[in-house]
Amino acid sequence: MENGTHEFDLQKLESDPEHISKTKLYKIMKDQILRVLRGKKGEKEVNIIFFLPYPLAFDSKKSFIPQYTLDFLDVIYEKLKEEIFLGKRKIYVIYPSFEINTFVLRNMCEKKREYITHDKLAKYFTFEIIDSIETMKND
Repeated sequence: MENGTHEFDLQKLESDPEHISKTKLYKIMKDQILRVLRGKKGEKEVNIIFFLPYPLAFDSKKSFIPQYTLDFLDVIYEKLKEEIFLGKRKIYVIYPSFEINTFVLRNMCEKKREYITHDKLAKYFTFEIIDSIETMKND
């Protein structure tokens, strides 16, 4: 997934709304959801949880910015809803916020964010913020 982070380009998304369905994260999420949906018939509907090792949205419990910005997880979720009938299932995404040892639990269905502070989770989530586009192009 790390190699797919460069795919999230707001300008590209604005000029080509279908761009989101071509991204690696969208394809991974769709494949995993379809895999769950193909499970044994008659099973109780289960919620689906995705763990992302790095933030895709600017999230901090101290910031008001997330409530006013469109982010790629919202766009991905809306596209998934168009293509897949989820029934009563809820989709959750957990990823690190920009605060040390604080993680975001997003209920994508209700567009709600909860912030969890826990020092034991840090070993499962690692990321590095790249400070320039040139650095990313050289990788």
